[in-house]
Amino acid sequence: MADDLGGVALDYAGRGLAVIPLATGSKTPAFDLLRALRGSDKTAPLAERPLSPDEVRVAWERDPAANVGVLAEPSRVVIADVDHPARVNGELRHPPTPTFATARPSRYALLFRAPEGLPARILKRGWGELMAAGYHVMPPSVVVLDGRPQRYEWIEHLALEDFCEIGRPAFEHLPPLPPNLMALLSPHATETQDTTALEKYTTLEKYFSRVVIGSGVLEHGVGGELDTEPVALALLLRFGVKVSRLGQPFRCPLHPEKHASAALWRLRDGKIALHDFHGRATREWIPLPDLYASLAIGQEVELGPGERACWRLRALVDIGILDLPAVDHAELPTGAPMSARALYGGFVYLLGVRRLYDPVAPAAAPYSWRFAEHWTGLSRAAVRWASGYLIHRNYLTITGQDERGYRLLALGPGRESTGGDHVPDSGDPE
Repeated sequence: MADDLGGVALDYAGRGLAVIPLATGSKTPAFDLLRALRGSDKTAPLAERPLSPDEVRVAWERDPAANVGVLAEPSRVVIADVDHPARVNGELRHPPTPTFATARPSRYALLFRAPEGLPARILKRGWGELMAAGYHVMPPSVVVLDGRPQRYEWIEHLALEDFCEIGRPAFEHLPPLPPNLMALLSPHATETQDTTALEKYTTLEKYFSRVVIGSGVLEHGVGGELDTEPVALALLLRFGVKVSRLGQPFRCPLHPEKHASAALWRLRDGKIALHDFHGRATREWIPLPDLYASLAIGQEVELGPGERACWRLRALVDIGILDLPAVDHAELPTGAPMSARALYGGFVYLLGVRRLYDPVAPAAAPYSWRFAEHWTGLSRAAVRWASGYLIHRNYLTITGQDERGYRLLALGPGRESTGGDHVPDSGDPE
């Protein structure tokens, strides 16, 4: 059954959003409808006088298949259009807010309340655009890309209706634009952080385990957020897999597949795992940390318990749920080999991850060749060579062994080798 796009447009208008009709299967305005309604195909006047509910009704009576767009400025919303999820960094951290998947794989958009005095502008960022002006295509519009229809869809439990009542302006119920994003758009705009309103959104914790507002305590144990539905779905979205709920089949990203062959399911212990029901993976059930590690390094891996704990937290850092604590370290010289940089950076990252579950974690940590292979994506030979390079130059130091016999490494002050170009091999228990 086709979506009632006209009904959706009226619903958005009833929630105080300024609606604009878009051409069928396209992101461009439906200029013929605008001319019929206003006698002009210009979109700028809509920012001053948005379409009335009657005009919205007439537009979709004329073209029931017209896509639905929303103008940011008159709606008093800011739209974060994430075109490059892999580049998302800490500046896009936010409480749960209306979120929808856009037309191209892995891309999505977020809605925030615009503060008073925010200038109407569009700011380009490495991850996409921050839009306080212009318009954006909205669900359930369908855009034809490369000859194939692609549907915009709300993420389950993060749809507009989960936040905003019908008949009330949407901006009254949306989470405010985070202060750091506000500062990017305008250093002069202000917004009082309504902690009472923000507390309302923490009632969504059954779907979004930890709301990141300032600093907070992990509510489901360290790393438990990964086993909440929206976070698990966000993990898949990062690698181009667009699903809206647990149990929804999709093509397994671990191997080439023409048809849906996998789904995420919640296990009896409460954790979420990938079920490969075509049996093409090495295991029928793959824990989320193993899935994330496999997708990150480009090959399927089975993690040990200790590795799994680290990868669980790394996934939460990479998708913006947790902040990685800073770790002081010496900088490698400009000409340091790439493998040495990767291994050294991986160790610094590992120390930061360990501080997430123990802020006073020892400065030394095991860093076996097998773990480093998975953690950095380097080959075993590259790990061995880079390990010798870093130890020989005192960027890493051996401080002892743990109870399993793995050597413990710590960061060193670093120095250039005075012993020529030879890099000694280094042993490591396996």
